[in-house]
Amino acid sequence: LAKKQTFYEDKISAEIANAKKHGQKNKKAALAALKRKKHYETELSRIDGVMMKIEAQRTALEGAGLNMEVLGVLDQTTKALQIANQNFDLDKVGDLMDSIAEDLQLSDEFANAISQPIGDVHDEDELLKELEDLEKNNVPAVELPDVPAGPITRSRASRDKFRRMDTEMEELQKWAAAN
Repeated sequence: LAKKQTFYEDKISAEIANAKKHGQKNKKAALAALKRKKHYETELSRIDGVMMKIEAQRTALEGAGLNMEVLGVLDQTTKALQIANQNFDLDKVGDLMDSIAEDLQLSDEFANAISQPIGDVHDEDELLKELEDLEKNNVPAVELPDVPAGPITRSRASRDKFRRMDTEMEELQKWAAAN
């Protein structure tokens, strides 16, 4: 199943690339690529559902083993408590175990319900919007000029301005130190 997941993930990426490639030039081909992508996503979600079911079964099996151990401990402690306290109510333990079993069953039903695929209906407007989003993200890069290789020189006026600023700064520092 993991290989199938990887296969469908690769197919989805390829269909996105196809949709971007066709873009506005061949809208029909781009929409067909997006439909195939949706189909692959549906298949991927089915595989995810199956894997979730398998994981739930594995967890339930581990839980059953743990429950067996817990029941063994409960049986031993029940016997010890019966000796220590004759008024102990075993029906409460049974009710608790029934409640736990109901909660596990409800959890399994929930997992089964959410792993079911929703269907193979693809909204044409949604596909067009997705194509538009793909085209927006596929903006060509702007060519920038090369960076100068040599040192950057300043004009005479610029150098004079910086010298005046340096002189003024030194005067301010002297004034601040004196006060």
